[in-house]
Amino acid sequence: SFFFSNCRLDANLGFQQSNRREYSHPEQPYQDVPGLFLQLNTFNYDIKYFLPELHKWSVAVGINGMYQTNDVTKGTEFVIPSYQQFDIGSFVTLKKEIKNWNFSGGLRWDSRSFNNKELYTKANAISSFDEAVTGNDTIGANQVFSNYFTVFNGFSGSLGVSYVFNKQWAVKLNVARGYRAPNISEISANGVHPGTGFFQIGNGNFKPEFSNQIDVGISYSSKKVEATASVFVNRIDNYIYNQRLAAANGSDSLSQSGSQNYPTYKFRQGSVLLYGAEASIDFHITQQLHFDNSISLLYGDNNSFTGAEKTAATQYIPFMPPLRYIAELKYEMPMLPKLFDKPYAKVQW
Repeated sequence: SFFFSNCRLDANLGFQQSNRREYSHPEQPYQDVPGLFLQLNTFNYDIKYFLPELHKWSVAVGINGMYQTNDVTKGTEFVIPSYQQFDIGSFVTLKKEIKNWNFSGGLRWDSRSFNNKELYTKANAISSFDEAVTGNDTIGANQVFSNYFTVFNGFSGSLGVSYVFNKQWAVKLNVARGYRAPNISEISANGVHPGTGFFQIGNGNFKPEFSNQIDVGISYSSKKVEATASVFVNRIDNYIYNQRLAAANGSDSLSQSGSQNYPTYKFRQGSVLLYGAEASIDFHITQQLHFDNSISLLYGDNNSFTGAEKTAATQYIPFMPPLRYIAELKYEMPMLPKLFDKPYAKVQW
């Protein structure tokens, strides 16, 4: 962080490397040969500039994103291709308080450039495992992935307002437009996912997701009780979800990889409506003893299908979480000097 007279510049830079190996050849002498081998390098950057306050307006501008490379050529199983990806986003946020009112908002522009690399494989003459090949060795080889380049762009933003009636009650309203670019699996996957055992297929024609959301909430706070409740509605265009492919007889569509057949899943896009509610209430039974409760409910309607296509199996978005309720009884123990910092004991259901 760099401090100037009335402003501040924050810079956060980071690098990480992830080497992921999954071993699927238990037989001698290949037990040390990784099936899946991904080498992922990620450079993150985040730069924010906080301008001097003017008429109680707090303004910040900045850019952030990442540069990422992935190499898959050292393994014998290939779910995604090697790729390069560069993300950049620029934004401005504003905040202001006027008596009991609090206003906040922001605008953001994002861009993702994505470069897929072609991949050819041949079976090793000794082990029979597939290996990545280049140059003249690609003649007669199996082309698993093709060269692919695309750019995703999109604007997002939000505007929120809250009103504090008194020390106990407050209400809030927020409207927002969201943006999300597809990821590597959703675009280019073409192989057996090692974690699920599915043959996963991506789609290079995907567009970015865009959402329009509104949520309304109310909160109450006192010495004995703290409570919040909110409802939201969120319409998402080009929503990406995973769908099992069915054969003509209704059973799983199977794809062959090696000597085995796997259920086939394919990412697809459509228009969906998400809506739900959440609430929490925390009882301060004593100064140290708290009884906290929270509940949330989410529905996902799939509007991608119409007419005969809309059935009991297609009218909802897959993988929506069920009704979720959490109860927690927590006791904050008295301070024990020089031994523990804020010790507590709790039980949760």
